[in-house]
Amino acid sequence: MKLADFLILAGCPLYSIFLIRMHINKKNSFFGKRKKVAPLQSPSEHAPVELDSEFYSQYYSDLSAMAEDQLIQHWTKHGKAEGRIPSFEQMLKQVGIENDKEIDFKKVDVHFYLALYPDLLENGIQTQLQATVHFYQSGKKEERYPSYLAWLERKGLDKKSFTDSTLTELVHSFVDTADTNELQSLLDIISAEKVQPIKLAKTSQKTALIYKELANKYIVSGSWEKGLILFKTSLVFYQDPEVYQLLGNIYLEKNHDKLAAKYYEKSLQ
Repeated sequence: MKLADFLILAGCPLYSIFLIRMHINKKNSFFGKRKKVAPLQSPSEHAPVELDSEFYSQYYSDLSAMAEDQLIQHWTKHGKAEGRIPSFEQMLKQVGIENDKEIDFKKVDVHFYLALYPDLLENGIQTQLQATVHFYQSGKKEERYPSYLAWLERKGLDKKSFTDSTLTELVHSFVDTADTNELQSLLDIISAEKVQPIKLAKTSQKTALIYKELANKYIVSGSWEKGLILFKTSLVFYQDPEVYQLLGNIYLEKNHDKLAAKYYEKSLQ
């Protein structure tokens, strides 16, 4: 068990665990690397009481390469006047959270969050910490989705069923492109709220299979109307006899004999 995980179980304050993790992962931290310089001779005499330079550096990506003395100078000459947040404690106050245990740093998938909401990047939000603060400060009230899992939960979709390897990889690939419109279109397809015949894989046959698998998920859950839409969309990419047969079965069960016969006939062609 990792030290940080042990401390979580022991009930240690979240910020202490956050700093320990930052120390352990400092060389590879995705918040940015600190520039190595000689330490200040008397940092306690120079650093303002309200400034936590470690937090300040990690929270603001444009300051991540600054040394300790540069961070202090920046806060004194610019940061304070710009209304920047100097410490974790101050951040909690700004967000309106009294207990740090109310913040779950794992709740926000920074890559998904930024890909789905491009306005965040436009406003300088880039890091995990910044995205988490934004979510608890305003994103939650605005009913934004902090992650794919949160999106599934809000849509009432079964997490186990809709996080299989195919769908998870597909969502990640769309997140990596950072194309908000494409990601939103994919989510609309997964939720079957607005299904469009979009190519989801390198080949048409693989794309058809993805639509088919999605359709089966909805049929199993009893949402046959959504299943029908997805089955028919799969046929746009590949004329699969099995899909025609499945459509025939659905229409037959719903007492639409003529439509059932039509699809059964196509399954034999």
